[in-house]
Order: sequence, then structure tokens, then C-alpha cells
Amino acid sequence: MGYIKPITNNNGKLYLNIDKVDLLNGEEAINRAIQETGCAKEKINYGGCATSLNNGFYISNPVKTYVDYEVLNNVITTKGSVTDFNSYYKDNFNNTLFSITLENNKVVSVKEVYLP
Repeated sequence: MGYIKPITNNNGKLYLNIDKVDLLNGEEAINRAIQETGCAKEKINYGGCATSLNNGFYISNPVKTYVDYEVLNNVITTKGSVTDFNSYYKDNFNNTLFSITLENNKVVSVKEVYLP
């Protein structure tokens, strides 16, 4: 799970740049939000410091670190082809969370995650 940048082609191989995150819920989400924001539990519970908790989840990403992964040619994406995928998300890559499936450290599937 993570944020991504557009799929790129480098010397005939496709690559996806991924910033992995944790999508948490329940007490684990609350505790991580407290730890990462430094806010008191009372403020966290009302969405003052981690507004996503109002919807029951918290995205933990304390350090943004993008790593390149090779993409298999038959990758499955939310929007079909790599070109269609890149075109559709071109202005929203930084604001969209994706579920990424890796096999042998290569990307085989990239799908958008719905967040309320």
C-alpha cells in the first residue's frame, strides 16, 4: 500500500516509484496517530490532529521514501494500460492511495484504494 509516481520506462523496462504506507484502523490507528502527531488522545479522538480518524482510519507515513520497483509487462492497473493509467492519475498521484501487489519484488498489480 502506498503513494506512487507515474509508471516510467527506462531502457525498455517499466518502473513504479512507491512510497509505502500503513493504513490502520481502531486502537492501532489512534495510538499511531498520537505517536506521530504528538497530540493528546482527546484531540485525536475528535479529528483535531488526524482528520482521517473521523472516518475510522489513519494513514501512517512518517517518512516519505520513494523506492523504484520493476513493473511486469502484463501489470494489472485500475485503468487498464500503463498509458491510460498514467493519463488518468497524472494530476492526482500525490493524493491517491494505491494497493500494490509485488511478486519477487516486481509489481504485478496497482489498484486505487477508496478512502471515505
